[in-house]
Amino acid sequence: MHKYLLILLMGLGILAGGTTGFAQESTAPMVAPASEERRLPLVLDGDTLFRIGRLKGYSAEDRVKKITETLEELANDPLVPIDSVHVVETAISSDITAGEHLIMTVTDEEAAGRGKTRTELAKDYAGKIRAALAHSRESRSVPNILKRVLYFLILTALFVGIFLLGNRIQARLAKRMNAWVEQKTLAARAEAIKILEATRVPRFLAVLVKLTMLSVFMVVLYLYLYISLQIFPRSRAMADRLLGYVVEPLQVLTDALVIQIPKLVFLAVLIVMAVYIVRGLRMLFDAIERGTISISGFFPDWAQPTFKILRVLVFVLFAVIAFPYIPGSDSPAFKGISVFIGVLVSLGSSSAIANMVAGISLLYRRAFRVGDRVRIGEIIGDVTNMRLQVTHLETIKNEEITVPNSVILGSSVTNYSALARDKGLILHTSVTIGYDTPWRQVHALLELAAQRTSGILKTPSPFVLQTVLNDFYITYELNAYTDQPNRMAIIYSDLHRNIQDAFNEFEVQIMSPHYWGDRAVSTTYVPREKWYEPPAMKDEESL
Repeated sequence: MHKYLLILLMGLGILAGGTTGFAQESTAPMVAPASEERRLPLVLDGDTLFRIGRLKGYSAEDRVKKITETLEELANDPLVPIDSVHVVETAISSDITAGEHLIMTVTDEEAAGRGKTRTELAKDYAGKIRAALAHSRESRSVPNILKRVLYFLILTALFVGIFLLGNRIQARLAKRMNAWVEQKTLAARAEAIKILEATRVPRFLAVLVKLTMLSVFMVVLYLYLYISLQIFPRSRAMADRLLGYVVEPLQVLTDALVIQIPKLVFLAVLIVMAVYIVRGLRMLFDAIERGTISISGFFPDWAQPTFKILRVLVFVLFAVIAFPYIPGSDSPAFKGISVFIGVLVSLGSSSAIANMVAGISLLYRRAFRVGDRVRIGEIIGDVTNMRLQVTHLETIKNEEITVPNSVILGSSVTNYSALARDKGLILHTSVTIGYDTPWRQVHALLELAAQRTSGILKTPSPFVLQTVLNDFYITYELNAYTDQPNRMAIIYSDLHRNIQDAFNEFEVQIMSPHYWGDRAVSTTYVPREKWYEPPAMKDEESL
């Protein structure tokens, strides 16, 4: 009994170690050697005696079936002595008999294939048959059968005990995990952290424990079935087949792995080379981005995009080189999947590829950078992110707008920030004032409003242009410099307020856009003495 308990505790070692018989070690090779491909094993009570091939008039299958039936009959007939198994020589064959039973015939042709004489091979077979019959009769005796039944019951009890113990362990683990999760959840509530994710943790852990216990149970069940079938001689063939269900796939995988080892080594070398090449490129472009390395005509902000593009190209190149060495790459299934994926990509990625090409083009055109205030079509916003497919803009209303790069490439882009860093951005606004107001006074009032506005540069100074002489009023355009294009909306709002305050302060009417009628005073012209009404100042030429 200790032998089977030890086998059960060894676990998966049985799967790799082969089959173990009750009274003697027996092995049933799963795959015949190349020289025995046409020979079939002769098996009695799960033990392989030897292999036999075809005989004139009989196939190997027919011979095995006939001999197995005869041996089963002899094993169940104690009246036939074991010593009665002997070799009877004839002119053309050596017959192995037991009493009146003809077990099998050995011919010169069969013996020649084994490198022995006919008599030597027949005697060898007869000795193995005697030993197998003796062992079979012993194992089928009543004491041995009772002993095997006892072992089977003990093994079953052990299996049931392991099953019940596993259930208790699973219940305790689930209880402890629930307590641990509840404690962590309470701590998370105290720190005002979202609990939505925490409530999913117990479910995940419970499923994980169940899967683990189920896997262990399946392994134990497999061992139980295998050992139970090995206990009884008549079921050992089933045990061997059960073992073959696991060993054969593992053997196939192992053989395939051994064959693929040179290719796998080559793939490993390629992967290492690709990784170190990418690391070298990263170091190079990081240095360019920091300014440590300078390349004429190559801007530092191109460093990271160029690195990402080259990294993809390196991996694609190495993937093309490695493809023939991938295990199974030459199989029809692999090729079919590759073609299918290629068709899907070609049909569904036309717009994606167009956006990627446009994204790469935008990077090197330097139309804008992250943080710039831009206008794309009717959209005005700050560039928050530039991706290979799309560009993200944030408007002054805190709206995030995603614009495909192909749309940007086909549209005009106004960049308010590009020149503002060095020259300043000119903000401009227009007012219309009647002809009765001295233009010098209007200029002075607009410049005063600009000087009072936060965000307007003192140098260069604001200036005013008279753009249109309309029928009833003049259009004045105020131009002022700023280096804060991202505050355009706020600066415009402050500027307009200051214009209103300045004109109200000096009692100048902003009469546009509509003209209703003349006031009591003349509005046809401005007398010379009023040309320099405050805050206008006389310049040197007028003096």
